[in-house]
Amino acid sequence: MSAIQQDKLSQATQMKDWVVENGGFLHPKVDLFESLEKGLSFRGKKGIPANSKIVECPQTLGLSYLNTIIPEYHNSPHARPFPTSFLEPLKKDDPNVIGNFFLVQQYLLGEKSFWWLYIRTLPPPNQTFGTPAWWPEEDQMALQGTNLEPALIKQGEIWDKQWLKGLNLLKNDYPNWEDYTSTLYKWAASVFGSRSFRPSLTITIDALKSSHYSPDLLELISRQVWEDSFSILFPLVDIGNHCGLKQLDWRNEASGFGLILRKETKYEDEEIFNYYGEKSNTELLLAYGFILPNNDVLNLKLTPRLEALQLRRSQSCHVIPDKSQSDGEFLFQAYGDSLNRMKGDKWVRVNGDSRLEIFQYFSEGLIDLIYCMVANTLESTYIAANPLTCPEKDVSPFESPLCRATLRVIYVLYEKLTREKRRIDEREPQEATNINQKLVFQYRNCQRYILTSSLYKINDHLISCASQSSFGLSVYGPYLDSDRLPSHPPINQNIEILSLETAYGWLRIHYPILFDEVAKAISNDQDEPLPLDWAILFEEWDYAYWIVWIYILVMLWLKDGEAFRSRHKILRPFLDEIVDTPIASLNSQFHGSSDEKSTVYTSISPISSFSLPSSQPAWLQGNSDVPTQIINLASSAVKEYTFDMDCYHTPPIPRFSYYEVSPQSHPRRWQQQIEALVLGLYSAYQDRIARMDEKSDEKPSPTESPRVKDVAVQHFPSTYIKPQGRKPHDPAVTFEEYYYYAQRTREEEKTIEAPSTNWKHILLRKKTETEFVLPAPNLEESNFTSSENRLEISDEEWTNASRAFRTASWGACFYLITTDILGPYGVGFALGTLGWGPGIAFFTIFGFFAGYSGYLIWRVFLGIDSHEFPAKNYGDLGFRTWGTTARYTTNIMQAIGLILLLGQVTIQFGENLSLVSKFKLCYIVCPLLFVIAGFFITQIRTLKSYGLVANMAVWLNLLVIFITMGVIANSPPNYAISVLGSAGSAVDPDSIKPDDAGNYPPVMHYSNLPPNGLVGSINGLLQGVLAYAGAQLFVEFLAEMRRPYDFIKAMWGAQFFIYSVYLIYGCFVYHFQGQYSFAPSYMGVSPYGWQTAGNMISLIAALIAAGLYGNIGIKVLYNNILMDLFNAPPLITTRGKFLYAAIVPLWWIVAFIIAAAIPDYFGFVAVMSASTLLNLTYTLPPFFALGFDIQKNALRPELGEGFDPTTGQVVRSGGTVTRWVRGFFSGGLFQVALNVWHAVYFLASLSMCGLGMYSAIMGMIEVFKNPQD
Repeated sequence: MSAIQQDKLSQATQMKDWVVENGGFLHPKVDLFESLEKGLSFRGKKGIPANSKIVECPQTLGLSYLNTIIPEYHNSPHARPFPTSFLEPLKKDDPNVIGNFFLVQQYLLGEKSFWWLYIRTLPPPNQTFGTPAWWPEEDQMALQGTNLEPALIKQGEIWDKQWLKGLNLLKNDYPNWEDYTSTLYKWAASVFGSRSFRPSLTITIDALKSSHYSPDLLELISRQVWEDSFSILFPLVDIGNHCGLKQLDWRNEASGFGLILRKETKYEDEEIFNYYGEKSNTELLLAYGFILPNNDVLNLKLTPRLEALQLRRSQSCHVIPDKSQSDGEFLFQAYGDSLNRMKGDKWVRVNGDSRLEIFQYFSEGLIDLIYCMVANTLESTYIAANPLTCPEKDVSPFESPLCRATLRVIYVLYEKLTREKRRIDEREPQEATNINQKLVFQYRNCQRYILTSSLYKINDHLISCASQSSFGLSVYGPYLDSDRLPSHPPINQNIEILSLETAYGWLRIHYPILFDEVAKAISNDQDEPLPLDWAILFEEWDYAYWIVWIYILVMLWLKDGEAFRSRHKILRPFLDEIVDTPIASLNSQFHGSSDEKSTVYTSISPISSFSLPSSQPAWLQGNSDVPTQIINLASSAVKEYTFDMDCYHTPPIPRFSYYEVSPQSHPRRWQQQIEALVLGLYSAYQDRIARMDEKSDEKPSPTESPRVKDVAVQHFPSTYIKPQGRKPHDPAVTFEEYYYYAQRTREEEKTIEAPSTNWKHILLRKKTETEFVLPAPNLEESNFTSSENRLEISDEEWTNASRAFRTASWGACFYLITTDILGPYGVGFALGTLGWGPGIAFFTIFGFFAGYSGYLIWRVFLGIDSHEFPAKNYGDLGFRTWGTTARYTTNIMQAIGLILLLGQVTIQFGENLSLVSKFKLCYIVCPLLFVIAGFFITQIRTLKSYGLVANMAVWLNLLVIFITMGVIANSPPNYAISVLGSAGSAVDPDSIKPDDAGNYPPVMHYSNLPPNGLVGSINGLLQGVLAYAGAQLFVEFLAEMRRPYDFIKAMWGAQFFIYSVYLIYGCFVYHFQGQYSFAPSYMGVSPYGWQTAGNMISLIAALIAAGLYGNIGIKVLYNNILMDLFNAPPLITTRGKFLYAAIVPLWWIVAFIIAAAIPDYFGFVAVMSASTLLNLTYTLPPFFALGFDIQKNALRPELGEGFDPTTGQVVRSGGTVTRWVRGFFSGGLFQVALNVWHAVYFLASLSMCGLGMYSAIMGMIEVFKNPQD
C-alpha cells in the first residue's frame, strides 16, 4: 500500500472513530480498506451472521440543508449562519442548493468545522473527482452520441444556474461571499450526487425533534422528506461501493441510519457492497464515475404530443412517470436481454412476460405510449373507447384492430434505436488514450450491444412483413434478392405492406390500359420520361400519388361492383373499411396541400369520365360532384392508413443486406389481406361494446348478477372507467373491486411510520414530531366537478388527494371517542331503574358488545376502503356490503341519530341554564344561546383539529364527575327535582313522594329489577345504549386516520376507559342517592352552588360534544345528498369548505327546534336511543360484517374469480343465490359459526329496538301527564 493510500486509510479511521464517539457504529468484524482501484470500502470477516448491523451513523451527524434551519442540527459554532435573505427564498423549492452551499461553508472552515474529519476524506476540489463533470474536455468529447452526453450538458447547466441563484442571494448580506466559487459549488454538488442518500428512506420524523421551529416549518420539512426534495450525507455509511447486487438493507431509526447485512459473509476479507438501486450505466457513470459490465440497460426518452399523452393517460395500464421528470417527458429502458432483469440482489429470468418478444426488450409502458403517438383517427377513437385495451400486453397484436399501428410501433422503435446507434457509431473516438476514455469505450460498447440485440429482432419482424406480398410482388420487387429474405414464413399475415411501385405495378398487371393513361398523365405533369422512376416521384409527390391510386380503386369498386369484389378479394376488406363508415365520414374535405390536390386532379383527368351505376353508397347519393367526394375520401384513407418508411438505413445487423437496397421503394402501408377477418372482428367487437352500453342502464347492484347457471362465468366490464371517473356511489363498482383496492391500500399503510404510542402523549396531548403531514396534491376545484374532468386526474394525484385527507392519529381518535363521556351522568339513573345486579351486568354487556361492534366496523372498513375508493361514512359500509338500499337506510338513520344527539345535548344545556337561573329564564332562550355558540365550534372541519378540542372535553367531564362525587357524599339528594327525571319517577313514583309533613322517603336500593317497573327499567337500559353510542361515528374517524390499522387500539382503549368511569361513577351515585338518582346526575346535587358549578362546566363539555355531532352529521348530509344529487364539490376544495360553513347554522337551527319542542331529557334520550343509536351501535355492525364475510368467502381465486387490475374485469362463477349460499358456508367451521352468530346478534338487537321504542314512548306519555308548573 502506497504512502498516499496509507494516509487516506488513516484519515478514514479517524473519521470512523469520530462517528463512533458521537453515537455511531461499525461492526467489530468489519474493517475499512483502501485500494487504488476502488478507494475506500468495507471488508468483512468470514461468518458475520445475516441481519447483522454493519454500520450506522447518528441522525445528528447527517449533513444537509437541515443543518441550516434546525438549531439542534447546526453543530457549527464557528460558522456564521446563512442570512434569512438567503435561506427563505431557497428553502421551499431549492433546499438542495442550501445544502450545497452549506457543504462549501464547512469545507472553507477547515479544521474548525464539526464535520472536518469527514470532509477531508472526500475527494478535494483541487483534484479530479472521477466523474465526467470533472473530466478534461477531450475526455468529455468521447461521450458524444451516447445517452450521457445530453445528461452531462444538462447537469452542468443546472449547477451553474443554482450557483448563480444562491450567490446572488448570499452576496447581499454575507461576508466573504466571494469564496463561494463555482468550482466549490460544483464540488459540493458532486459530493451530494455521488455519496448522499434519499431522506424519505433514511430520516424518521423523530430525528427532526426540536422545540424551536414552527408547525409550518415542520410541515415543510415533512413534505420535502416525503418528496425527496433534498439529499443528506451520512459519514462512514457512505463508504460502501456498488456492484449491482443487493447485499445490504437500509434501516432508518430514531438513533440513526444504518446498513443491515442480508446474507452471512462466506469469505475472509470479503468486500461488503452497498446497493445504490437499479441504475443504468448512464446514471452510474454520470454520478459515480464507473459502470458495470453486465448492466444492460439503455435509457430512451420520448416527448409525446399533448393529444397522445392524454390518450395514454386514459388507459387503465398507464403508469405515472417518475416525479423527478418534467411534465410530458417520459424515460424508458431498453435491455440487452429480453428475458433477464435485475431484481433485488440477483439477475432473474422473466418468464411471465406475455408481450411480443421484440417488446420484451423494453420497459413496460414504452410500447403503449408509442401506440398512442402513432395511432390514426380510427385507432385513437378505438383506444379512447376501450381504456382497458393495452396493446403492449396483447399476445397477438397483429390480430387486433390495432394491427396497422403495431407495425408502425415496431418501425418507430427501429427508427429510434437506429438513430441512437448511428449517433454512437458516427462519433466513435479513434482510440482511447487514458483511463477515462477506456471507460467511455466500455460504456459505448454496452450501449451498442443493447441497441444491436433489440434491433436484430426488430429487423427480423420488418423484413418478414415486407418479404412477401399477396399482390404477387415483393414490396421491394427487383431490389431484394430471394437469398436475402428471412428463412421463416411471414409472421404478420394480417399486415400488407405496399410500396408505391408495388401498388402501381398491380394496376399495370390487372388494368394495363388504365395504368397507361394515368402514367402518361403523371409523366406529362412531372416532365418525367416513361417508364416512371418512382424513386424520384416519391421524394415529393408520394402523398398525391397514393391518393390517385386509392381513388382508382374506389372508382373501380363502384363501377364494376361484385365483379371487382370477386376478382380482387384481397382488396375487399380494405375497401369495405374505407368506403363504409367511419372513414366515409371523414370525406368532407381534402387532406393535403393545394399543390398535391392540383397534382391529383391532373393525374386522374384521363379517367374522370368513368360512368358509375345508379346505386351508390349513402354518402354519395345526391352529390353532384362525385369525383371530388371520392378524392376527399381517398385523401382521408391515405392520411389514416399510410406512413413513411425509409428502407435504406445502414444495416444494424450484418445478417441481411435488407437496408442496402437502392432507395427506389419507400413504401406506404395499410392493413389488408387476411384483414377481412380482422375487420370483421373489429365490427363484432364494436357491436359487443354497444350491447354492453345498452345494458349498462340495467346495471346489477354489487351483490347481484345476471341469472346464469352455476358453471357459467360472468365477466363484469365495470372498470372501463378509472376510479377517479366514477360517481361517488357507483352501483357498477363491484365488491371485488372495492376489496382489491382495499388490500392494496392496507399493504401501503403497513409501510407508513406508526403514530406515537407514548402514554404521556396520549394523556397530555403533547404534539410530537411523528405526526407526519402528507402534503396535499395540487388539484383545483374544477378537477372534481365532473367525471370527464376527474379522468384528467392521474392515478397518483387521485390517491394523494385521498392521502391528504387522512391525517388523524389514533391518539386523536381516542379523544374523539371519549368525547361522548356525557353518558356517565345517566348511569346512576340507569342503575336505579335496573337494580344493582342487572344494572352492572347490562352495562358490562353493553360495553363489551359496543367494543365488539367497533371491532366489526373496523374489520369491514379495512376490507372495503382504499385510496381509490375511500369510505367516508357509515353508509358506505352498507353500500359496499349490501347495496344501495342499505346505504340509504343507514344514512337516514345516522342523520336522524346525529340530529337527535345534537338536540339531546341542546336539551341538556337548556335544562342546565334553566336550573342555574332557578327557572326564572325562559326555557326557549336557554337552547338558543347554546345554538349560537355551536355555530362557531362546528366550523372546525377536520377531525384531526377537533381532537385537540375533544381533549379538553374529557378533562372537563372528569372534573364534573369528581365534583359531584364529593358533593353527593356529603349532602342529601335534590328531592325537589326528583319528580322530573329520577329513577324513582320512572319505576315507582311513590318511592319519591313526600308525606303530609313534607318528609321524603329514605334512600333505597334494588338488588334486582324493581317490581312493576318494566317500562322504567327499559328506559334506564336505553341510557346504557346512549353511553356507548359512539360506534356510529367510527367510520368517520377511520376515514380521516393516517393508519386505520391503529384504530383498534384507540377504540378498545377508549371503551375500557369509558366503561371504568361509567361504572365507578354510576355505582357511587346510586349508592348515595338510590331512587333519587337523577339524569343528568350533576342536577341531582342539592347545594345550589355546586349544582351551578356542575351545570356550567358540563355545558362546555356538552358544547364540544354537540360540535362533534354537528361536524359528522353535516359531513353525512354533504357526502350523501349534496355531492350525490347536487354535484357539490369535495370538502377539500375551497368552494366545498365555504359550503360546509354555510350549512352549519341551518343544522343547528333544526337542533334548536327539536330542543325547544321536547324538554323532557331522559324520555327524549330513551326515544333516540331505541330508534337510532341502538341500531347504529348494535344492529348494523354484525349485519355489515355478515355481508362482507359472505362476499369475501364466496370468491374463489383459484378458479380465476375476482377483480383483474390489468383488464379491469370482474370474474364470478354461479348465480347470486348460489354465491351467497357458498359464501355463508365457506371459510371453515369457525367462520360459518361466526356467520350464524352475527345473524343472531343482528336479529336480537333488532328485537331490542322494537321493545325499546315501545317503552320509550310509553315513558314520555307518562311524563307529559305531569307537566312542569
